[in-house]
Amino acid sequence: MLGKVFGVFVICWAFALSFASEAQAELIYTPWVLTGDPAPGTEPGVEFGYLSSRIRFNAQGQITIHAGLRGPGISGLNFGGFWLGQDGRLELVARDGNNAPGTGLVFGVNRSIHMNDSGQVLFTNDLRGVDDLYDNSVWLKDGDVLEMIAREGDRPLGLPGDVVLGYISGTVLTESGRIVLFSTLRGEGYDSDSVAMLTVNDSGLVPIYHVGGPASGVSAGAVFTEPNGFAVTETGPFYVSSQIEGDNVDATNAWGIWAYGDSGWTLYQRAGDPAPGTQAGVVFGSVISSGAFTDLSSNSSGQIVFSNRLKGYGVDETNDFGVWAGDPDNPRLLSRTGQPAPGT
Repeated sequence: MLGKVFGVFVICWAFALSFASEAQAELIYTPWVLTGDPAPGTEPGVEFGYLSSRIRFNAQGQITIHAGLRGPGISGLNFGGFWLGQDGRLELVARDGNNAPGTGLVFGVNRSIHMNDSGQVLFTNDLRGVDDLYDNSVWLKDGDVLEMIAREGDRPLGLPGDVVLGYISGTVLTESGRIVLFSTLRGEGYDSDSVAMLTVNDSGLVPIYHVGGPASGVSAGAVFTEPNGFAVTETGPFYVSSQIEGDNVDATNAWGIWAYGDSGWTLYQRAGDPAPGTQAGVVFGSVISSGAFTDLSSNSSGQIVFSNRLKGYGVDETNDFGVWAGDPDNPRLLSRTGQPAPGT
């Protein structure tokens, strides 16, 4: 019972920091919403029934709250929604059963919510009243404008005419307003495993990475076959770790890390290459179950971090795993199994 009460408390209250003195800080809690409160934008008598953990809070003090409803007329068709809070008031953004602007359909289940410090809100929502091959959609709320920016069945730029977006499994909204989607592709030559990373701009949906796309920096004709991680920077390159296939590609060198920028793809690290910070004869390896170059991430400066297995001279199960970070063309070994643990 205590855990349940504590969970509701954390979700329901936002806080500000008020400095009583240089040496002492006082936390002042400001209520945004409690279960049982009237739900803004809904019918009389409808109130918040539960508050989910899908909450976002930005540097401006804006908050998004995803909640379930209770009261007159509430059913499984209009039960959930989410609200944007600012200056002490809540605005309903989207609710199950409400009209989805510009579609002639209604909102179904909300899948994800992102908000940046500029107050832009990116969310993924199902649509009702349409075949499930076209019901997944992505929306952007920017100020007073709410618009759908992508939907299952949309055609990405630069791909064959019958290729369309499949299920949109993930989204990214950066502080600079960059929007990235992760989706499957449908069409001739593509199946349910055909993963793609796309960005959204004024021209439409622009594919960055997709299974079957050309992989540069290796043998001619090599293509991407299976991604193992993505990293999105604010304004710089997109990074991906991926498996490839093609001429002169085998189990020892079939994985790598690439960056996509203005000049296209650049290969930075590859299985079979010498692993920085290790002795001569030690190379990046791969594992059948998990591939290679896992846990890929990047910072705002375009530096990356990743982990990987090692193979080669003097490598055994006690020292075959490491973590690297730094510039993508020259990462530094941060830690390796078998090394002394600092501070211990």
